[in-house]
Amino acid sequence: RGATEAENRLDALKYAVNDVFGVAELHRKMALEIKKVIFNNPATIVFWADGTKTVVKAENEEFDPEKGLAMAIAKKALGNKGNYFNKIKEWTNRYNEEN
Repeated sequence: RGATEAENRLDALKYAVNDVFGVAELHRKMALEIKKVIFNNPATIVFWADGTKTVVKAENEEFDPEKGLAMAIAKKALGNKGNYFNKIKEWTNRYNEEN
């Protein structure tokens, strides 16, 4: 009987862990799933499957829809905050300083 109860508890723990990580993985995938994109020079607007939207704008450069979409994805992945570009510049500046 003791082994059966321990096995039942282990199974319950496995299901709980799987539920938590399964939901987290689903949320992560859904968070970056694009529902619709609007290119409206100079803005790129991305509507996400999770119901949020991201807006980026070309400033002091020619509008490039590919770059706009890439920047919107980066912004969303980095928390959809205005400081996302600082992270990009941090890493690209390191590269530029080394080369």
